Amino acid sequence: MDINRLPLVQVKILLRILDDPNHMGFAEGRDEGGSIKELNNKGLVQAAGKVGRRIRWKLVINKLKDEDIKSLRKLVVNDYFDYEIEEWSDGFQILPGTLSLIASFIVKKEEFVAGFAFRIGYLDWVSRHLKNDDLIPKAKSLIKHYLDKGNVKHLDELTFDFNYPNFTKVDDAKWWTKSIKMS
Repeated sequence: MDINRLPLVQVKILLRILDDPNHMGFAEGRDEGGSIKELNNKGLVQAAGKVGRRIRWKLVINKLKDEDIKSLRKLVVNDYFDYEIEEWSDGFQILPGTLSLIASFIVKKEEFVAGFAFRIGYLDWVSRHLKNDDLIPKAKSLIKHYLDKGNVKHLDELTFDFNYPNFTKVDDAKWWTKSIKMS
């Protein structure tokens, strides 16, 4: 099997399960249901029990070599001066209970990790006919700008709102729940 020929959704599922400390995870939503079953048929994951109505999947770790894992990461990660910029969400996604769309990214380098989140009001999205293909590169460009300036610390979670035509930084955004509580 050529690991580089897997569909992107399957690559993202494998990496998400691989990054879990127990190498276990779930298919997220119906769109991943068929993909996880295909990974099961290829022998890359196997069912590891149920939690409620959901099937928990375990990675068959001996099926993936280190070179395979590096190849998978290169498919979804954008390298920038040894920083890995990984799309955490699949483009802009609706934030439940709001009229907002969010895209998020993880930036990693050795012992450094930080998060970036970008919000767009859904009404702005619709009225201006905005598209992922235009805004994701704009968000990545802003991430690179912050990395270049040295304005990002380890474990930072930076948030940005879209104010046409650009994103602007927002401190303590009410729409974002930080993953690590800083005291």
